[in-house]
Amino acid sequence: MSVDEILRRREPLIYLVTLEESRAEGDIRRYCEGQQPPLPLYRWSCTRGMEKLQGGVMEPVRIPDHGDARSQAPLVPVLHYIVRDCTDDGVFLLKDVHHFLRGGTSSFNPAMALTTRALRDTFYELRELGKARKIVLLAPELVVPPDLEKEVRIQDYCLPTKDELTVTVRGMLRRAQVIKQKDATFKLEAECTDGFVNALVDAAVGLTQLEVEYVLENMLYVQRRLPGDAPRRMVREKQQIIRKSQVLEFIPAEDLDGIEVGGLESMLRWLQLRKHVFENREKARDEYGIKDVPRGVLLAGISGCGKSLVCKKIAHEWGCPLLRLDVGAIFDKWVGSSEDRIRNALRVAESVAPCILWVDEIEKGFAGGPGGDGGTSSRVLGTFLVWMQEKKAPVFVAATANDISVLPPELLRSGRFDNRFFVGCPGERSRRDIFTIHLRAHKLNPASFQLQTLIQMTVGFTGAEIEQTVVDSTFDAFYENRRATMEDLVRNVRRCRPLVRSLLPQMEKVLEMLDNGRMELASDDTVPVQQLLGKLDVKTNS
Repeated sequence: MSVDEILRRREPLIYLVTLEESRAEGDIRRYCEGQQPPLPLYRWSCTRGMEKLQGGVMEPVRIPDHGDARSQAPLVPVLHYIVRDCTDDGVFLLKDVHHFLRGGTSSFNPAMALTTRALRDTFYELRELGKARKIVLLAPELVVPPDLEKEVRIQDYCLPTKDELTVTVRGMLRRAQVIKQKDATFKLEAECTDGFVNALVDAAVGLTQLEVEYVLENMLYVQRRLPGDAPRRMVREKQQIIRKSQVLEFIPAEDLDGIEVGGLESMLRWLQLRKHVFENREKARDEYGIKDVPRGVLLAGISGCGKSLVCKKIAHEWGCPLLRLDVGAIFDKWVGSSEDRIRNALRVAESVAPCILWVDEIEKGFAGGPGGDGGTSSRVLGTFLVWMQEKKAPVFVAATANDISVLPPELLRSGRFDNRFFVGCPGERSRRDIFTIHLRAHKLNPASFQLQTLIQMTVGFTGAEIEQTVVDSTFDAFYENRRATMEDLVRNVRRCRPLVRSLLPQMEKVLEMLDNGRMELASDDTVPVQQLLGKLDVKTNS
């Protein structure tokens, strides 16, 4: 919803959540100037006080004091002025309100109580008096006390669209051409074609307008050049900027080259079918009635069997950027901050779409059971589940879990993920593929090794454990200035103790889900769980 649409509504109290203060203020100013007659814009901050902008002129506004309320809760006299003393109907922009609505550590916060009560009084007085005044509470995070939930309208201010970014990029390119005319030393290496503009805009999706301007201004005024690989540089800058969120990590497509996956044919075949729909969304909707884009896939299994590798493989094969969501980093000590972090992360993912959202080790953040965190985990999970159910943007969720026994049932039910796969210990054919891949990666010829012997010795090994035996053998050989031999691999295989030995509770849960048809095997060439546990001398209750 645009700022124009928000301000045209009848609600007098609007909470606008955004990190782009200047861009949001610019949109509100244009809305005021576009009305007939033009509306005045009042803006307030705790450092500058109240200012009035009308007709391109900014002038300070003096607000009378009302006792000691100003020092305790500075918004109280401001709201009193808006309702009682101001003679103009217009838009009132109040900045950084979240600081005055946070409860703090004590059970009762007088400043918050005063501010909350003043906002409620303002809401009802404006409605009763019929004054056409809009109060916009502008803040980078959502902090709304329960008392205000029914009076305030909450609205997220979205990141810039591709059309808006195109305007910004074209403006910067025109500026580069002007600089080139005035400064012969300036290097304009890029051809400012539509293709170059589109590539630069695609690379900038997911950033704020200010961040895009900073990246391009750094090229123009610091590096004194506009290189032909500016889109790639923009992607690298985006990687660093998104990383500052401490929740999302952006992994560029070029970092995913050369990924090989051994085995898992059934899952890769299923993913290929979903990729076809993902790439042809409009045709699937118009000609086949497929209304929902593919939601995602849950990869469960033993640590080291290649789940994370598959997530990277999906992004590489589908040609989409990969965003890694660290669910453990979502949770914060401040009340409401965790929920705000997950909403911001999902909003960034939608702005970068089409993309792959990799939720690594999902059980770390969404484990079931009674919680001692005041319900924060439940609310964060609820936000994530509602988003998965309702999302329209082409964001494919690839979630991994090492221990599905602790995941809440609502996360595993049908309709959340398109499918759930168990990535188990590789079978004989898959172990041969994995040995071959890693031997070649370490400059060794697989034909020089007795692979069948190694395959028979590594029943119950994960892909990571097989890789480690090759790595250890290469280290041993390098120390003695020779090539790794079959004897090195046999020695290191015998030294390895498979992780599956310690995973009895998880294996029982996997058996139950496989038997009930709630999970599929990622590969037909997977060591059956019953057979695996039997060979490892582990007894199940089934």
